[in-house]
Amino acid sequence: MKLSMQPPRFFLAIIGDVVQSRQISRRAKFQELFHKTMQDFNQSFQPTIISPFTVTLGDEFQAILKDAAPIFRIRELLQEKLTPQRIVLGIGVGSIETQINPISSIGMDGPALRLARQCVEKAKKSPPALRIAVEGFQSDILNCLVHFIELAEEKHTPIQRQV
Repeated sequence: MKLSMQPPRFFLAIIGDVVQSRQISRRAKFQELFHKTMQDFNQSFQPTIISPFTVTLGDEFQAILKDAAPIFRIRELLQEKLTPQRIVLGIGVGSIETQINPISSIGMDGPALRLARQCVEKAKKSPPALRIAVEGFQSDILNCLVHFIELAEEKHTPIQRQV
């Protein structure tokens, strides 16, 4: 009997949610912009995408990425393009137990997606707005650092943001 000790393959699941989206006054216009932003992300971040940015529940999106390199750029672009709407992001790093859908980020399951969903729910209740969880690890220190970054960014002047 041969035992194989293959390490699990980890993916990065990102789930984003527009906070209080039902209160957006020009919702149809916002939805157009939201869908266009996801299309732009699919082009801009194509080299790292495993399953594309997909609008899932009207005001939510998700994607599966190969690595975390573009996460802060994605967050920055969301803030730029969708302001004044507040977006929370959940990042789950872990395995995916189902078939990867390369066409649309729906119909998949696994710890990466469940952790990302938990992060989104926590981010809706308290800062930071971007939360990260890694399968099998405690991520509290990581989220504390993200919160510190967000607090520092809140104090930036418009010129500092532009720079």
